[in-house]
Amino acid sequence: MSYRTGTILMKLTLACGALLTASWPSSAATYHVDFAGGQDANDGTTKETPWKHAPGDKAATDKPAGAKLAAGDVVRFKGGVIYRGSVVAQTSGTAEKPITYDGNSDGQWGEGRAVLQGCEPLTGWTQCQSAEECGGNPHWKDLWWAWAPKGTASGTANLFEDGQMLFLAQDPKQPDPFFMDKIKYFYTIPCKDMTDTSVVDPAHLNQKDEHYWDDAWVIVWAGPNAVYYRKIASFIPAENKITFAKLPAPPYTDRPEHYTIYNSLHLLSVPGEYYFDNRPAADGRHKVYLWPKKPGDLNRQEITISVRSAGLTIAEGVGGIVIAGFRIERYSGAGLSDGVGICILSWHHKNENIVVRNNSIGHIRSAELSYGGIYANAADNLLIENNEIAENPSNMGMLVGPRRVVVRNNTVRKCGGQGIWFMGCQDSQIVGNTVLDGTGTHANGISVYMGSKNILVLGNRVTNSNIAFTSSESDNVTVAYNVFHTEAFYAFANWNKNTDMKVYNNVILRGGEDLTAYTQAAGTTVTLKNNIITDNAGKMDENHNLRVVAADLAKIFAGPTELDFHLKPGSPAIDAGVDVGLDKDIAGTKVPQGNAPDIGAYEFVPR
Repeated sequence: MSYRTGTILMKLTLACGALLTASWPSSAATYHVDFAGGQDANDGTTKETPWKHAPGDKAATDKPAGAKLAAGDVVRFKGGVIYRGSVVAQTSGTAEKPITYDGNSDGQWGEGRAVLQGCEPLTGWTQCQSAEECGGNPHWKDLWWAWAPKGTASGTANLFEDGQMLFLAQDPKQPDPFFMDKIKYFYTIPCKDMTDTSVVDPAHLNQKDEHYWDDAWVIVWAGPNAVYYRKIASFIPAENKITFAKLPAPPYTDRPEHYTIYNSLHLLSVPGEYYFDNRPAADGRHKVYLWPKKPGDLNRQEITISVRSAGLTIAEGVGGIVIAGFRIERYSGAGLSDGVGICILSWHHKNENIVVRNNSIGHIRSAELSYGGIYANAADNLLIENNEIAENPSNMGMLVGPRRVVVRNNTVRKCGGQGIWFMGCQDSQIVGNTVLDGTGTHANGISVYMGSKNILVLGNRVTNSNIAFTSSESDNVTVAYNVFHTEAFYAFANWNKNTDMKVYNNVILRGGEDLTAYTQAAGTTVTLKNNIITDNAGKMDENHNLRVVAADLAKIFAGPTELDFHLKPGSPAIDAGVDVGLDKDIAGTKVPQGNAPDIGAYEFVPR
């Protein structure tokens, strides 16, 4: 997909040099890491003499602890081996000779990807012998408990049972506990019964013991359409009231309020749930109670708990780095930059010339909504391509910025927050990505925010998300040949102060009700051409946009119920568009195929 010469409306000055194109950098030395079979006393230079730990892991000793990496070096991890640790890249390579951290990309050492894991086994499980032992829980015969290590907490424990994700006990239950913040399934109360520090609910907060909700947490919904996590500070039975620390925004005053309670032993009532006691014992350990998914002796199963906050971090100011071929999983954290698979963190010194390619990042958890499987707050000349980021609860897919960033051909699936979020990016691209199944409260598909400028959003497909595309306070953003489809809220939202936005040849649909899929705030300047948009108007406007209702979709698309938005023969969108300076559609098909460009994301190809 490209702009035609002479008709380009936005020119990007991408300058990542060799890093953007090299498939394998030339190397000065290759070091081998095998967590299962290596020794830090080895020289690490051959597959037969690997290190156990990688340079940059604080647990490393001997040779890797003292290793000084140089431009062109490769640190190669054995495929199929679980590496329990966190690695920090502390030395820069160059654009021409990057330092590469590789998880068996060529498949020549071990089987499959090397696995970076942020968890440790949690052992020593004891089955409850009485209701008293398990806080009076009526399901005590099904419950087990164990000691979690010092430094762990309820929001970051991230327990797994034989590879299956487990969830904190919650009430009301969510249909899919992965999304614990869906307000549709919260308790509903009158707006007068919620303040910014309390909830009153006689129907559900009717227990007699003032300590009943000790150590429990509440999630409350308040403006602006956000959920806030708060530890319950007190419970006042006589008033049916819980209190908590003040919210950063007030509750609504014109609509019902919503809340849910989680992490209480009283709520532990179905297999796959756990309760984590945040109150430490004298030695700093914590009790955790679990109703396992699989019956039988829990000590014969593998239960893991997350104890590390990031998989692979590039230290501030370090550049010329390639990260490729890993499976990164089960890290968690409580801060905004914790609970991250790959972290590129710049505050005072820029990170430059970095490639993150062909990684699989999943099961990364945060105590609250955090910054993602990949977090790069201020990297320049950054390429993120061909990664899969999936199943990260209370976590975004990726948050990146600020200059010459290319995010292309990634799949972001079932994350608790935004799929791809640009914050203050300039001269950057979001191209050819797939974002799906993110239905949390703020799980928007693609977002371009906060001073982003000269951005191309091209050829992406976002389905089953909260809002498929959002933008705010950005300039010269071109959004073209994308599919944006959602069942909730809007499919496309220009929130405020976007200037010179161009929206061309997109499919912008809201499933279900015939309500407007596109919204635009005052102060935004935008040109819409050649789009197919769900809208009650149900007709084409002056800029060749086709506005439709749900009943029209079968007349336009090949398979709308299957989310196939290719045009069908005879579609009114065929040859109905105008030239906007683009020569390929979302699938790479040449535009136009007929007398004029088509409307929508797919150019019709006669058969």
